[in-house]
Amino acid sequence: VLFRSQKIYGIDSLSIARLWSFIKLPEKGKAFFVKENSYQTNFKQRKRPEIIELNSADTTQLISLPMIGSKLANRIINYRNKLGGFYSPLQLMEVYGLKPETFEIIKTRIQVNSDLIAKIDINKCTNDQLNKHPYFGYKISAQIINYRAQHGPYKSISDFKNIILLSQESIEKIKFYIKFL
Repeated sequence: VLFRSQKIYGIDSLSIARLWSFIKLPEKGKAFFVKENSYQTNFKQRKRPEIIELNSADTTQLISLPMIGSKLANRIINYRNKLGGFYSPLQLMEVYGLKPETFEIIKTRIQVNSDLIAKIDINKCTNDQLNKHPYFGYKISAQIINYRAQHGPYKSISDFKNIILLSQESIEKIKFYIKFL
């Protein structure tokens, strides 16, 4: 009842009663100023978090994301280089050591520009070039090259449906990394 006229929102009356002896209020009619502490100053200076573009980001930018250290940033860049770039932020889940909880925290701060993906000319590449890409591997690379040798150049992504080892899911992944010239 004593504190009913107090306007302290978010604190119940029992907490106010316990803390009342520690509260110093100015005399009625006198103004007072509260010195800003560093937390208040930092809070005022905060900006909206920067959005990181994964296909052009360097390690410094990746480290600025929550829960991403230098080791994980290097793994992300190494995987990006092996792929030729990311077509979706979800591909970060394929990076060794990146936990689903980390992805959930950073997913609103990342984006990809798929125009930056390095594409493989599927009609001119060698088995070794394909084999280095994480989505192909030795057996699939060999089948792709053999099919091309037997049937001529690939004309579209639908030609890959004739390759036995390639599932529809695999075709959906690799279509971002190949070009037909």
